[in-house]
Amino acid sequence: MDAAEMQSVKDSFMEFNHIDEILKEKGVYVGRIKGDSMMPMLRQETDRVIIETPKQKPKKYDVVLYKRDERYVMHRIVKVCGKDGYIIRGDNRINNERDITSDRIIGIMTGFFRGNDLIEVTDERYLQYVKKIVREYYPRKIRHLYDRVLRKLHLR
Repeated sequence: MDAAEMQSVKDSFMEFNHIDEILKEKGVYVGRIKGDSMMPMLRQETDRVIIETPKQKPKKYDVVLYKRDERYVMHRIVKVCGKDGYIIRGDNRINNERDITSDRIIGIMTGFFRGNDLIEVTDERYLQYVKKIVREYYPRKIRHLYDRVLRKLHLR
């Protein structure tokens, strides 16, 4: 996508509940997200994501958009299972979603806007963030479980 096309899409914010229709028609969606599952990378209703129709099979660490029931979910692939299965998790979550298949994935994030700055998924800063957030998953999960136990014991 060239700069003029990107600007055109960037300037036309679309309704969040019609992303699949927009992707089918235009091949790309640029807009704000709802939810905090991809914090701190993506800030709810502040940052704008660029989601494109998949041109190839999603791979490990891709951020994909899929539907769970009738709701859109945007999470990171943390493991590819076999030919067509994925384990997916939000950067701000500790639980994995299993059994996500390619037919449920409607888009792949190719970048996002933080203010007016475009950060593409090929950007070195982004790639460093991905390695860090994935590497810190188990310490984050242990810390969460520890805090949960303390709350149940009324020590926190």
